[in-house]
Amino acid sequence: MDAERMIESLDPAIFALESQTTVNDRISLLRLQRFVRHQAGSYRYLETGSHLGGSLLPHLADPRCAKVVSIDPRPASQPDERGTIFRYDDNSTERMIAGLRKHLSEANLCKLETFDLDAAAVPASRVGRTIQLALIDGEHTNVACFSDFLSVFTMLADDAVIAYHDANLIPDAIQNVERFLTYSGISFRSFFLPDCVAAIGIRGMADTLATDLAAVAIDRRLFLSAARRMINGTVALATLAQCHFDATK
Repeated sequence: MDAERMIESLDPAIFALESQTTVNDRISLLRLQRFVRHQAGSYRYLETGSHLGGSLLPHLADPRCAKVVSIDPRPASQPDERGTIFRYDDNSTERMIAGLRKHLSEANLCKLETFDLDAAAVPASRVGRTIQLALIDGEHTNVACFSDFLSVFTMLADDAVIAYHDANLIPDAIQNVERFLTYSGISFRSFFLPDCVAAIGIRGMADTLATDLAAVAIDRRLFLSAARRMINGTVALATLAQCHFDATK
């Protein structure tokens, strides 16, 4: 695998493992990876909600990535903002590593540190304030996503990028993050990318990220409006279905 060429050309084929992402999501995540590797040179990556490891693989394969941290409490199921429960059968770190081993060398895998914990239970001292790129992709509820941010924030380097997958499900969490950063006096810029990725550049990476993403970012107002309509419509359908089920019992 020519990882550097694939990352630099935004080739989604580097996602060799199953990943709950669209092709456009993968290109957006690669765009953020390429940006950080250019800005930081050697960088460290962290994500919550790794499941099978599909979004870990590009960073483990990247020679410029010095460390990869995976945080996942490995639930058998979890909810999201649409009121749906999703099952994750055989959700284990062992299964994830076995899948990664089919595509990566042991040297690549040595960069990986895993925590089978909620992010709030991971001691920040184990990671340090060293992370330049973080992806939050665990439970897709606003409460859980904001909680993950608060925990991950203590592990970020001064200049960093925070990304969210399935950003259309958790617009309130993202706006709460923005309010937190504003309250804390921390400079940032936020962007929404195809299909459902959000990115927040903080401090020294804010304006440079804006320059990098300006041509591909989705209009903020349109993204948030579409997300709200989608969530409300899905919840309304689920409530109607439940009422019908209750009436026929």
